[in-house]
Amino acid sequence: MEAIPPSLGAGEMEHIIIFHHESSFHANDYQSEYWLKPGEQVLKKKDKGRLIMVSDFSIEETGHIVLTAELRKAQLSLPESERLPDHARIVICPTSKATGDSYWNMEQMIAQLKTVLRMLQALYPNKKYVFIFDNSSAHNSLAKDALTVTKMNVNPGGKQAHMHDTVILENNPHGLGGQSQSMQFPNELPLTHKHFQYAGQPKGMRVILEERGLVRPSEKIVGVCKDCKVSRSRKPQIEGLSPAEEALIADEDEGDNTEEEEETRLKDYCMQRILLLQDDFKNEKSLLEKVIEEAGHVCLFLPKFHPELNPIEMYWGWAKQYFRERSNGNFRTPLKLVHEALDVCPLMTIRKSFQRVYRYMSAYR
Repeated sequence: MEAIPPSLGAGEMEHIIIFHHESSFHANDYQSEYWLKPGEQVLKKKDKGRLIMVSDFSIEETGHIVLTAELRKAQLSLPESERLPDHARIVICPTSKATGDSYWNMEQMIAQLKTVLRMLQALYPNKKYVFIFDNSSAHNSLAKDALTVTKMNVNPGGKQAHMHDTVILENNPHGLGGQSQSMQFPNELPLTHKHFQYAGQPKGMRVILEERGLVRPSEKIVGVCKDCKVSRSRKPQIEGLSPAEEALIADEDEGDNTEEEEETRLKDYCMQRILLLQDDFKNEKSLLEKVIEEAGHVCLFLPKFHPELNPIEMYWGWAKQYFRERSNGNFRTPLKLVHEALDVCPLMTIRKSFQRVYRYMSAYR
């Protein structure tokens, strides 16, 4: 088959659809059913074995994001620090031991994404890339300086995050729309300033609301109302989380309320609630969206609970079946088998999974 180039109008660009996928294997992950002769028995290890985690991207045209032979040769003339990897895929074996790999996190995800953007620029120049991710809490995590009301104190200073500057919304009822607003005080304040001792520190919710005209300086209003506290207490409490994991869950909490809950709760109940309903806080973009959109491309998230919209579900099913049929419990064998299982899946099978997903999407429209 020959690829038919699209017919593009003035100013139009070809869009490349890229699905991200993450999954895991276990060294002792065997097939569940066997054909055996009478008296035969399969001996299996009791535990699942070492964990092997994979993060990769799939494209319908080639199946994987892999450098061509010409690009690999061209990389040899570049300094080692500037060379691109041959394959976008990352495979890690996380463990609690200090010498092992750390568990997959957003920092590693962003590093991989930036490398993939460079690879795509070499493989598909002058095209727009549409990245599609699962709608998970990890993928929706915010940047460290994101506008996150749950990380703010009522008053200035104290232990609260430093957040990026913003612009007061045009629909501000007090005519302040369009004005820039810093979430921190300047590093130098006059001695007569009310908050002189907090120079360079976060302003807190009250000052931010006062600057927007949404709360009067003398007005008495609680920082976090009873309803907001109850809403947060309903979130699952998980022990043993690292600070990064706790922050990740806090970021996800920002948009967890349903539309029905949003309508039934009072709109001006507390400072936290007022800020949470401000569009710049409510529509804060995830770290993935920021990195991709800053590069000039598109980031989309699949709706929750709709695996039929992701072609990687069928691809992973094929790869795991291949892996289980050949795994023998030896750690070196599974590590090699993971790459083999993902690479030998026929390109036609991957393309069929893409086409099946597109038919689902067309039906849902």
